[in-house]
Amino acid sequence: GDVTDNVKDLYVSKKNHVPLLEVRNLYIEKDLQYSKRMFREVVFDEVRSDKFDVKALLPNVVLTDLKMEEREPVLAVGSKAPPLTGDIYGSALGIDTIPYAGKVTMVDFWYMHCPPCRSSIPVLDSLYLAYKDRGVQFVGVNHWDYKTGRLDLLPEFLEKRPIHYPILLSDISMEEAFHVQAHPAFFIVDKSGHVAYNNEGYGPGTGAVWAGELERLLK
Repeated sequence: GDVTDNVKDLYVSKKNHVPLLEVRNLYIEKDLQYSKRMFREVVFDEVRSDKFDVKALLPNVVLTDLKMEEREPVLAVGSKAPPLTGDIYGSALGIDTIPYAGKVTMVDFWYMHCPPCRSSIPVLDSLYLAYKDRGVQFVGVNHWDYKTGRLDLLPEFLEKRPIHYPILLSDISMEEAFHVQAHPAFFIVDKSGHVAYNNEGYGPGTGAVWAGELERLLK
């Protein structure tokens, strides 16, 4: 597809050196797929530092304290799973809740233009067909396509990658409740409603790990 990237630099004044935050974003078909943040230190000698004026060089800069943002881990194993609420795609408009109801529940946070999401969906759907009559329910939670108004593209997407389990369209609160930081993100909730497995990302062998976890929880 159409691949572009851009770099944004943020300078922050700090005595005789300048921490430079470089933000490199990779876009595929105008969708942000990857973002890398890296700090670099630019140090000046005493003479040059006396003449260095951030406000003069960058008149629109906003000076602030430099604070590193700590990444919050995904919802931990053993935690009580938040309610699954939103609008089930294809159902009548309204707030729906998918109860855990004593079942093992596989939850997938995904969106259409996420490459690993697209790779994982056929595997998830095959697992759904294998386990749906054995007390396991699957839920695909989609916030980004819902938020950005791209649901008109979903029917064509589903023709190529069928999803037979419910797709729950949600606001950002669902991802915040599960502490989702990257996509795809997967959670398996046990029959008591507690997180038994979590994982961000998808790769070869991940589907076998999911099947093993489902078998373990069904015993």
